[in-house]
Amino acid sequence: MRVLRFCWWLVVVLLLTTSTVLCTEEEEKETVPEKVEEVVEDVVDTAQETVNAAQEEAARLAEAAKKEAEAQKAKLQAQQQKLQEEADAQARHAQEAAQRAAQQARETQVKEENANSSSSSALDEVKSKASDFWSSAKTQTKNIVSKTKNISSSDAKKIAAGVLGVWGVSVGAGWLAQNINKEENEPVKSRGRK
Repeated sequence: MRVLRFCWWLVVVLLLTTSTVLCTEEEEKETVPEKVEEVVEDVVDTAQETVNAAQEEAARLAEAAKKEAEAQKAKLQAQQQKLQEEADAQARHAQEAAQRAAQQARETQVKEENANSSSSSALDEVKSKASDFWSSAKTQTKNIVSKTKNISSSDAKKIAAGVLGVWGVSVGAGWLAQNINKEENEPVKSRGRK
């Protein structure tokens, strides 16, 4: 709007300076410079207001963009921290499973040594199974951690939407399972005394 006003004043100035209005030389000397000065002052004021308004708008937009970027950064950091926590929890579960397997292997080893000290082949088999389990758990944990580090925000949203969808379907199925035969399972009311 201010730009249009500026352009309008510019046109008025040009018309006044190039106008061929018939007037006497004295009137022209008195009125045209005064009108031109007034119009020029108005145009300069309008231009200054336009520049000030544009600077204020640019500063406001820059501040809003900065706040939006900070909010997005905080959101991404929170998502990354959540994924890291999930990966750490899975790693702890894998480590606990490996420790249980190692404990079972030790218990099996002790039982075998007590029963028959000459049968070391079974012990070697348990050790190899435990070490295979441990290495498998370790590689799976590393794979999960590397996958979670590479998940983009759009993939994280898709995963969350999928989990929410599965949860909704399971809740619906549970409700149906409980309520589908409700009429058949209700006790028959007798007409006599209670």
